[in-house]
Amino acid sequence: MFFRIFRSFRVLTLFLIVLTGALLWIQTYLRVYVHGVVPSPPGQMPFYLELERLVDGIPKFSIGLTFSLLVLISFFLVRIGTKYILTDRTYFHSLFFLLLAGSYFPIQRFNAALIGIPFLVLAIDRVLGAYAKDKVTYNYFDAAILISVGSFFYPNLIFYILMLWIALIIFRPISWRSWIQTIIGIAVPYVFVDFCFYYFKGEYFY
Repeated sequence: MFFRIFRSFRVLTLFLIVLTGALLWIQTYLRVYVHGVVPSPPGQMPFYLELERLVDGIPKFSIGLTFSLLVLISFFLVRIGTKYILTDRTYFHSLFFLLLAGSYFPIQRFNAALIGIPFLVLAIDRVLGAYAKDKVTYNYFDAAILISVGSFFYPNLIFYILMLWIALIIFRPISWRSWIQTIIGIAVPYVFVDFCFYYFKGEYFY
């Protein structure tokens, strides 16, 4: 019966997943002395610092926001699994993701990696979506832009461009257009933001 619940879409399934995650977060949420934001290391990206300032003084809100974002990410992982990998919809990986995230205390608080995860998940969705397409596709360009924009909040996300290149080697080893797309996709957001910073502030973005 337990396996049957998580192998089908039901209100009870969603409720149990959210309840399981909430039980892992409840102790952190009730600790009034817990800082709701993970302190930023030196050199953090300015876009994330602006978000951090908005939620820094409201610890319960920031912890609740963190939990809500992770729940949404876990459900999106279900969509990716059903769309590209699994034949039947199952919510086990959503439950596993929340259990894994909830077991590590720093992830229960607002942090830069949390903002980067949705961009990475969306990029993976675009890469997997390109696998079944034989014609020229802009999925890799979209994925590169998502990773580039996500790196404005979590700088280490930029290293996931290697994931795109590995996917290209496996899926499209001779598609030179796709390789150029990833390079342009990474560069475009940085060039645009750098231009805006220099035009309005007289200084470069990074």
